[in-house]
Amino acid sequence: MKRKHNPEKPAEEPKQKKIKLATSNEPLPSETSPEMKFSELKINNIVKAHLLKDYTALTPIQQKVIPYAISHQNEDIVGYAKTGSGKTLAFLIPVFHYLMESGILEQMETVFEANRTQHKRATVNCLIIAHSNILVTQIFQVIQTVMNYKKLKVNCLVSKESFNKQKQELLKGSHIVCSTLGRLKEHLSQNYFDFTHLKYLIIDEADQFAEAEEEDLKDLINVLPSTKLRTTYLFSATKASNFAYFTDFLKPTFQTFGVEESNASNVDITFQYAIIPENRKYATLIHLMLEHSDQKVMIFFSTKAGLNYFRKIVDTAKVNYLFLQGGMSKEEREANMKEFASIKKGFLLCSDVVGRGMDFANVDLVICYDIINPKLMIHRSGRTGRAGKQGTCLMLFTATQAKEGCVEQIQQGAAIQSMEQVQIDEEESIEDCHEIVKQVFGKLTEGRKLLGHIYVTYLQMHEHNPFMGSIEKSLFFQNMGCMLLNNTAPKLKHKGQNRR
Repeated sequence: MKRKHNPEKPAEEPKQKKIKLATSNEPLPSETSPEMKFSELKINNIVKAHLLKDYTALTPIQQKVIPYAISHQNEDIVGYAKTGSGKTLAFLIPVFHYLMESGILEQMETVFEANRTQHKRATVNCLIIAHSNILVTQIFQVIQTVMNYKKLKVNCLVSKESFNKQKQELLKGSHIVCSTLGRLKEHLSQNYFDFTHLKYLIIDEADQFAEAEEEDLKDLINVLPSTKLRTTYLFSATKASNFAYFTDFLKPTFQTFGVEESNASNVDITFQYAIIPENRKYATLIHLMLEHSDQKVMIFFSTKAGLNYFRKIVDTAKVNYLFLQGGMSKEEREANMKEFASIKKGFLLCSDVVGRGMDFANVDLVICYDIINPKLMIHRSGRTGRAGKQGTCLMLFTATQAKEGCVEQIQQGAAIQSMEQVQIDEEESIEDCHEIVKQVFGKLTEGRKLLGHIYVTYLQMHEHNPFMGSIEKSLFFQNMGCMLLNNTAPKLKHKGQNRR
C-alpha cells in the first residue's frame, strides 16, 4: 500500500515502497496521567477492590461524575463525552457504591423473597436503558466483569430471546436490569414490575432514541416513581444531544458534566482513505484483511445484506472472523463480543448497530467499506484510538464517489483536520481475491435474485444518504462476482439525484 499526500500539505516526493497503515497501541503520555486514581476514590471497599483489579486512573468524565454522584446520591446528572471516554463506568460505579454501602443488597433479599413467593412481582433497584441489543449486552457484560459479586443480581433484557425465561429471572428480583426500550415495553405490558424500590434510572446514548419512541418513553414515566423518589442519569457522546424527550424524566434542577472536545475529530486517530475500483471493492477488502491479519480490525458495512454476502466470500477465502449485526441470538452475540474483546488480533465484521457505544480494547484499525454520513463516520472511527491509544480509520471510496466530492464532504462534515490518501495498487493480489468473489457467485443457486435484493438495499441506503454518492449498476454487480446482463437488476424509482 502506498500513501498519497494530502493536497493541503506541502508536496513531497512520493514514496514508492509498500507500507502498512499507521497503527500503534502505545499510549500517549499526556493521556495517561489524570489527576485522580481509583485508589483515591471514597467508595465502598468491596467496589474499590474489584475496580483495582483492572483499573488504575480515572478518565476525565469519570473524574467529574463519580465523586459528585457518590456524595450527591439524590441529584440527577446529564453527562457527555466522546466515545471511548469511560462513560459506562462513570454511571455504574455510583450505583455499585450505593448498593454495597447502603446495605440494600441484604435488605432486598426479604423483599425479593416476598415478591417471588407471594406477590409474583419483579422488583428492581436500578434500571438501565440503551437503544440497541448490542449496547445493552455490553453494559451487562461490563457489570459482570467489574463487579463479579455473587450477591449482585443483574438481568439483561434484549429482543429475540425467550420472553418467559426473562420473566422468570425477573421475578426472582434484580438489583440491576439492563434493557432496550422495546423489550422493556413488552414486559411492562404484563404489569408485573414493582418499581417501589427503584433508586436509579439510567439512559445511555440518550440522543439515539428517536422521536418515534416518544410515546414509549411517556409510558415508562407513568409506571416509574416520581422524580423526587429516584435519581436519573442521562449520558451521551455529544453535547449537542437533543434531550427534549427526557425532560419529564429529570428533576427541575440537575447537574451537567461534560468533557469539552474541539470540533476536530479524535486526535488519537489517523484518518486515511483510498479510492478503489467499484467493481473490485470486495476483492480489495479481502486483500486488506490478508494484509492486516496481524492486527485487531473492525470492518463496517452500511447494510446487513452487504455484510452477509461478504461473509460468504470470507468463508470461501478461509479467513477467520467474528461478526456483529442485528437479529443475532443472545448467545451468539455475547460469545462474539467476548471473543473479540479478548483477542489481540483478528477481524470483526459489523453493521452500524456496533458503530456507537461499543468499547473493545486495543482496536488497531477501523475499515469503512462504505460511507453513509459524517456523523456515523465519527462513531465508527471512535472504535479505535480509545483511552489515549493510537488507531487508524481507513475509508474506502469509489472513483465515482471521489468525482462527486464525497471525500471532501465527509472530511468537512466530520471535522477531520487531516485525511491522508493511500494507494492500494497490488493488482495481482486483488485479482486473485476477485476470483474468490466470482466463485461465491457461481455457487449460488439464485445468485442474480440475491444480488438484485442487495442492490435494492444499497439503492435505498444511497437514496437517503447523499454523502454516499451514486452507484454504477454494472460495476456494482461485477464487484459481487456477476457480469451484469440487461435487465438483471430490479428497477427502483429515485428521489433526488439521478442514479445510473
